[in-house]
Amino acid sequence: MPKKKEEKKEFKNFAEFSYEGTTFSYTGRVYRPEEGKGKILKSAYVSITLNGVFTLKGCYLKETEESYLLSFPQYKTKDGYNPYVFLDKDFYESEEYDTLVDTIAAKMVELA
Repeated sequence: MPKKKEEKKEFKNFAEFSYEGTTFSYTGRVYRPEEGKGKILKSAYVSITLNGVFTLKGCYLKETEESYLLSFPQYKTKDGYNPYVFLDKDFYESEEYDTLVDTIAAKMVELA
């Protein structure tokens, strides 16, 4: 009698998120987190799409002992690093940013 093929477990390497903010509609994927270095406990690659049109790749959700931080792509210069995406201080201090980070963090926790 032939052996039955073992069923492969479906291994999902990412989770999709969606958040309807006041400024933008955010959708995207957060990938399986990796162990961080230094004060960063875990770090997960994130791609974010704004209003279904503009995609930001190279973002990371970083978990620290105190909270989560969403970092955006940067390029190196003589003076340090500069961001490709300019976000004003009002956005970082807004409730929309906090809710976006919490939404992505919840999906990251599901993957871990």
